Amino acid sequence: MTFPSEEQRRYLGSSIDDNVYLEACPGSGKTEVIAAKVAREIEDWQGYPGGIALLSFANSAADELRSRLIAHRQRAPVAYPHWVSTIDSFILNCLVGPVAHRLTGYAGKDGDFRLRLVDASSTVYVKTKYAIERIHVPANQYDFDLATGRFVFRTGEPGLDRKLNAMDLADWQLRDLREAKTRFKAAGFATYRDVEHLAIQILKEPKLLDFCARLALRYPFLVIDECQDLSVEQLTVLEGLLGLGVKMHIVGDLNQSIYGFRHADPLRVVQFIRDHGFIRLLLRQNFRSSQSIVNLCSELVPGNKTHGNPTIQPVMPVIVEYDDCPSEAMPLFMRLSDSYANRVIVSRGHSTLNRFFSGANDLNNTERLALACSLTGNDSAFAIQKSLALFGEWLSSKLDYSAKPNSFHCPVDVESELEWRLFLHQALAFITSAGASVAGQNWSRWCRVAKARLNELPMQAFVIADIAVAIAPLATLGLRSPAGLGEQLVTQRLSLVTLHQRRIRLATIHEIKGETHEATMLVSASRRGDQSHWADWISDKNLEAARLAYVASSRPKNLLVWAVKKLKAAERITLQRIGFEIANQ
Repeated sequence: MTFPSEEQRRYLGSSIDDNVYLEACPGSGKTEVIAAKVAREIEDWQGYPGGIALLSFANSAADELRSRLIAHRQRAPVAYPHWVSTIDSFILNCLVGPVAHRLTGYAGKDGDFRLRLVDASSTVYVKTKYAIERIHVPANQYDFDLATGRFVFRTGEPGLDRKLNAMDLADWQLRDLREAKTRFKAAGFATYRDVEHLAIQILKEPKLLDFCARLALRYPFLVIDECQDLSVEQLTVLEGLLGLGVKMHIVGDLNQSIYGFRHADPLRVVQFIRDHGFIRLLLRQNFRSSQSIVNLCSELVPGNKTHGNPTIQPVMPVIVEYDDCPSEAMPLFMRLSDSYANRVIVSRGHSTLNRFFSGANDLNNTERLALACSLTGNDSAFAIQKSLALFGEWLSSKLDYSAKPNSFHCPVDVESELEWRLFLHQALAFITSAGASVAGQNWSRWCRVAKARLNELPMQAFVIADIAVAIAPLATLGLRSPAGLGEQLVTQRLSLVTLHQRRIRLATIHEIKGETHEATMLVSASRRGDQSHWADWISDKNLEAARLAYVASSRPKNLLVWAVKKLKAAERITLQRIGFEIANQ
């Protein structure tokens, strides 16, 4: 990629006195061009003491923007009067934090009037006065949703949430919910959604007009990345800022809007762009992927055709079929992608990913310990969780202690579940780094080495006192290889070891948004529903299911594979027409 391209140069030359929507396809270098644009504007900035706010949605994205911006400024730090953060942080710290107490009546503590942010899992004693479905609902377990005009409940109990969210609440119940929220904020608490509602209120409050005018002078220009993820509350805040004279450039790809569960709606963003006369600029060159992958992605969603990277040898996207379990597709994907280093298996949700671990249920205790060790070092969050769960289960079964539910089999005598999870992680790292890696070992040798490491485990420096007491019996514990398998390689029994050895990662679509892979396999569920089946992905280009497939399918540079349940002849033709070839099993 030669930076900047003609399209990128057009955006770099755009005016910060105009509101601009930069529509950027996957792999278009938008992060780089945003950072270059802001660096250029900082260099020529005449608006001191006002500054530029560069905002994204996740901390990781904001950090990446900051590092790219610093690189474009020859390592000069981003300092006052400019600001780089998440949009949540900007709304909280710059808009709501300084004046929220003037609306909520919060008296502050020792002169500190900052709101304390809490989530639904926090213990808060401000509750509704009257019971709904037999419970007094804590004020941090529900929020008002502007998109639906209803309260949304998150009590942590799925069945109760479904019941509460389906209810048509009476006026007295709505009033009780609002009054509990008022008391909650008056006590100095807020959820993130409360903060957004306070921001909207502040921007409309006559007694705070002077503050809002000063805010517009303090940040006269905003750049907002991933604009397709803006909620109705955030768009309402931005409308308020536009009304104060703030100019903004918003950047994104509406076809990558995949947060419908929080009511991010690309049509609402389109309306926002039209209503406020944003100038539309395009980045249509995909520097990430081959033309064959770009062509396939263009078939999934509406919009103009984009151009792939001509320097990447095009490989046709491939359909791999399975009979019963998606994990059947893994060996063929491994063969197809053998020459690539960065390979990821992706699905809509964890239930499909779990099918890749279904064989773990048929393993005995020793084999489960080996599987936990085999997954150690895999950088997939899913694999890490699985390895900790398997090891915790093994310890519980061998040491016969009472365990806490849903906490990786943490002993009841261990006070901190966080310390227990840290111990499990460190213990597995110790065992595998000290010779008990499964790679290349038969069961007899692996069990002998693993037993020695387990016997030493209670004495290690990273083991805190109460955990050392709980696992003390490990010092004399034996470990036998599975009956009749002593000379067999461990890897022959543990089919998933290849995931670890070859660094194939498992992740959901939401987890890999924004990433680049060399090879990606998107796994379809075996049945339709929950936007997880390939037929959902191609049925309507305007649905979120299509956007989910688009996000996942636009990650790889070289090879895209869809793993689907055995196809009928007509289904094969349908998938071939949009750009796939069917792999021979």
